Amino acid sequence: MTIALEFMAARAQLYARAQPHNAYLAYVRANGLALKSLADADPIRDYCGCMAVTTIRPLRDGGFEFAPVNDEKAVVAAVIEAYASDCETVSDLVAWPVADPTRVRRMFGRADCLGAWNIASAASYVLDSPLMAFRKPLGWLQAGCRGVVVLDPAIAARRLLDAAGKISGEDREHSQELGAMIAGLVERVQIVAPIQIEEREAA
Repeated sequence: MTIALEFMAARAQLYARAQPHNAYLAYVRANGLALKSLADADPIRDYCGCMAVTTIRPLRDGGFEFAPVNDEKAVVAAVIEAYASDCETVSDLVAWPVADPTRVRRMFGRADCLGAWNIASAASYVLDSPLMAFRKPLGWLQAGCRGVVVLDPAIAARRLLDAAGKISGEDREHSQELGAMIAGLVERVQIVAPIQIEEREAA
């Protein structure tokens, strides 16, 4: 099976599991993600496609796969689609255990951050407000999917270099981590001048 077909099959599994069963309803209510009325904006639908609370099997490479409930290695996790910077194209599936939202996994390792479209959006910096960066997808969802979540520091750092304004972490420590991540990228860039013919001859 090609990667494209695997991706399509994985998304089909996600949508099949994205049902409003008791575990899902309990999770969204407990974490403040439930809509108060049908007139409310739905950040999960608008910026994640859908969300399922289902069983996954964590993989050693940091990925995951869907698993049956009776799998002894299965854990209950929240799973969402990750959109690319156009906020339309689905690039990956992202999951985190319900019991530990800090342990984030990407099924295909393609998504470098959640909310990438917010980096270039002028609305993220209104009245000189900073672009908010969140440690966890759950925090990003609770904020209405405003801001970003770094999933792959090496690639996300390049995106954040293009930020149109200030960037803020969740706290001082997180902000320092983001600063070091971006500074580390800049320090690796080396600019050299070509050696001129005269300099070669002199050497």
